Amino acid sequence: MVFAPATEGSGRGARCWSCSLHEPFVGGGAVFFDLLPKKADLSDLNRELITTYNVSKNEVDALIKSLKKHKYKKEYYLKIRAQDPKKLSEVEVASLFIYLNRTGLQKRPQKSESIDFVLTHPLYANIIKYSEGQIAEDLTNIHGIEEFANEMEKVARELYRVLKPGKFCAILIAFRYPVIIYLFAWR
Repeated sequence: MVFAPATEGSGRGARCWSCSLHEPFVGGGAVFFDLLPKKADLSDLNRELITTYNVSKNEVDALIKSLKKHKYKKEYYLKIRAQDPKKLSEVEVASLFIYLNRTGLQKRPQKSESIDFVLTHPLYANIIKYSEGQIAEDLTNIHGIEEFANEMEKVARELYRVLKPGKFCAILIAFRYPVIIYLFAWR
């Protein structure tokens, strides 16, 4: 999957205009959006994610219109979640993908001791607002560091619960200016 080169002035990242990036697991695109390279080959196994990126790039007006129709009600969410993405237009797939991920209601219980490896880059307390207060469970709405630490402890306990015995969990914590990266791993 190849996206067009980033345009000057877009994004807030370090801007690596002379470099190229091959990102086989683009996910949320954190590296891409931070570097904004001149050329990027982005791919992911998640077809709905890639469809969402392409629709966001090529059909943004139609996507915005489709996103406005969604409701933040549990009954609506359960109904729309049951839709088969293979039967939807690309704009509808992207709209559904964004809606389901933004609501935070897409949580499905994971079996205990079922994951071989966890790699996570957790959010930071009160720095980036994801839901702007619309989703009560969004940890970025927490303002107190003690409350945030308590909630992150719950996250760590859940990661430990789903991890298979003897397997690894790695937590990446990065700070800018200067760039300092900490990688914590345990099993």
